[in-house]
Amino acid sequence: MRKFRAIISVLLALVLVVSVITIAVVSTGVVSAASAAPSLSLSNKHNGIRGEWEAVSGASHYIVYYRRASESRWSSDITYNNYYPLLDTEPGTLYCMQVQSVAADGTAGSYSRVKSLTFIPRADIKSLYYNVGNRIVWDTVAGANLYQIARKTSADSTYTYYTTEQTSFTEMSIVPDITYTYQVRAAYATEHNGTAYGA
Repeated sequence: MRKFRAIISVLLALVLVVSVITIAVVSTGVVSAASAAPSLSLSNKHNGIRGEWEAVSGASHYIVYYRRASESRWSSDITYNNYYPLLDTEPGTLYCMQVQSVAADGTAGSYSRVKSLTFIPRADIKSLYYNVGNRIVWDTVAGANLYQIARKTSADSTYTYYTTEQTSFTEMSIVPDITYTYQVRAAYATEHNGTAYGA
């Protein structure tokens, strides 16, 4: 009987140890795009500012927010790379940038820290690694606080959806010889965290 009790005690101790190890492994798993914050850095090029960050595990794309330091309103674009070229910058002007990762299921990740840099053109660096993108712009809809963009390509069978507070959308790193189709609709926040959409 004593041997039986000793065996049971040992087995219970092993179960407890395995449970603790399992909890530790789960709690130290790979950081997902839903919680990771990109580590953003800025640098001057000859024709603009380049934002760059380490790729976030699980991220399908990134939302880049940028503005002049003297302005309060942010503009935003989407990139599928882990860098972004901010063009049309004025020498001697201070610019701010922030990046957010987004998972394939649309779950938004954490924001990077806001980084600032004064644009000083560098003659020794000739390339900003700029990929031409598709840019769409629309008029403000009264009462709307969000806009949803539906995007599909000739290679896709379903739409991909993006949300922005701005009245413009730019998709970087487009693929040649593919047709891109976009639709936009206004979104209105309702009670209980619901959303109502326009046409």
